[in-house]
Amino acid sequence: MRPSKPEVKLVIEPAALWDRFFPFFLDILLLWLPLLALGWFFGFMDQIPTFLVYVLPVLYFTILEGIWGTTPGKKSSSIRVVVKSDSPGVLERADPPGVLRAATRAVVVLGVLPVMAGVVGLLTIGAVWTDGLAILLYYLALFGMARQQNGFAGLHDLISGTRVVRVQTGKAESQTAP
Repeated sequence: MRPSKPEVKLVIEPAALWDRFFPFFLDILLLWLPLLALGWFFGFMDQIPTFLVYVLPVLYFTILEGIWGTTPGKKSSSIRVVVKSDSPGVLERADPPGVLRAATRAVVVLGVLPVMAGVVGLLTIGAVWTDGLAILLYYLALFGMARQQNGFAGLHDLISGTRVVRVQTGKAESQTAP
């Protein structure tokens, strides 16, 4: 007689905003440190091709989040990107979002910062504090409407039909009475 395997309980809950910042920062470091090292080593820091600046990050997030629902940064924090459920009362399905949704999400996330920087640059020509203001506007644009009621969905989540969730596994509670 084989012993039965313990059942695993999968708990999916919305990832809070503060749970999302470190993984994103880690992913950006994973993307940029090799590029910066190559640029420094070969002497082309000021000539990094546009492809590497814009397309590579979009491909990184599109492929990793679209197929597996996670990136190394997100995996380090036990969070992942999933498809928003259409069922009432059910926030998410555990499915990865797919390449199209992930591409939409990545383009919005990575496209908002240059837009905010451009707006700030037009309004405050020559001011020293413009970078900080652009970053503040970036986060407000992405997460200004994020609330606990909508699963902390940012602009990119709402547009792409995705949510970022914390995934926890544990042993399922026994259904038998003592």
